[in-house]
Amino acid sequence: MSLIATPADIHAGYLEWLMDAGADPHTTDNCGRTLLHVFAETSTHAVDLSSLSRRAIEAGVHPAQLDDFGQTALHSAASNEWCSAELIQLLVRHCTGFDPFTLKNCDGHTPIAVAKACGYHRVAHLIASACMPKTSA
Repeated sequence: MSLIATPADIHAGYLEWLMDAGADPHTTDNCGRTLLHVFAETSTHAVDLSSLSRRAIEAGVHPAQLDDFGQTALHSAASNEWCSAELIQLLVRHCTGFDPFTLKNCDGHTPIAVAKACGYHRVAHLIASACMPKTSA
């Protein structure tokens, strides 16, 4: 991190420091959002929070946990135009027990519908691509 840091850099560094210091990764904010929701909302090409997200998942934070608005971390990623492909793939890979094509938030929207409604077609494509079964050639 340089001396001149963006808020996202500071945010990522602070969250990493908290995790290293033993903060409970299962803590939620006043809207029921987990660390994975926050990482999905703030991850960018420049500040990819996939490694911190992986650590949270390894600590037992489930990507399919709903916040108070019925949104998973994947819904949060869908509303972030700059969410990294690696983080989206990580969330989809670990979201066992639900189908990102049919899981709806309290407004009745799937993660792909959220991305499309925001005009984030790249993110909608990343989610759909991550959900497709891999075939061997």
